[in-house]
Amino acid sequence: NAAIAGVKVKKVEFGISAVSEDAACNLAFITMQLTSGTNVCDVRESSGRLRHLTATNYDISVLIDPAEINDSTLSEALTKLAAAGVSATTSEVDPIMELKLIPGIDVSRVVSFEVDATAAVAAAAQAAQAQAMETLPPPPSPPPPMPLPKMEPPAPSTVYDDESSAAARPRTFLCLVAFATLLVCLS
Repeated sequence: NAAIAGVKVKKVEFGISAVSEDAACNLAFITMQLTSGTNVCDVRESSGRLRHLTATNYDISVLIDPAEINDSTLSEALTKLAAAGVSATTSEVDPIMELKLIPGIDVSRVVSFEVDATAAVAAAAQAAQAQAMETLPPPPSPPPPMPLPKMEPPAPSTVYDDESSAAARPRTFLCLVAFATLLVCLS
């Protein structure tokens, strides 16, 4: 996973006694209280050390995938190793280079994997760049204008204001004059 992501891995190295190589790796993960998952254990019989009747000393290298084990969990694992009397060293390494160093591994397969991993890293970078360059969708269009409320014509007014009353005064005066004249003529 780390090789495909293009990131380095943590390498934890220490010595341990066990009855076999498989037992040494299992004991390493049990002592650190980690699961093997995508983490890799490389084990070699220690050189220059005496072999015991029931156990052999092994040099262990555990490659920790940073996507699976964060720094806090790794720190706890190192503390557990120290509590078990195991002295460990850590470093950051290129996972592909470490795979090439494993004895008995088919280097041509590692090289093929390296080409595929490099292509995956490039494709992921291109995808991230394309996503970053995408423009945001256009803003939504404004809502349609609100229709104006219907205005009904005002009802005719039956109340006269001062101006309309002034216009009606000459007619009223003429009517009064005509009525008075009629009364005079009839009398």
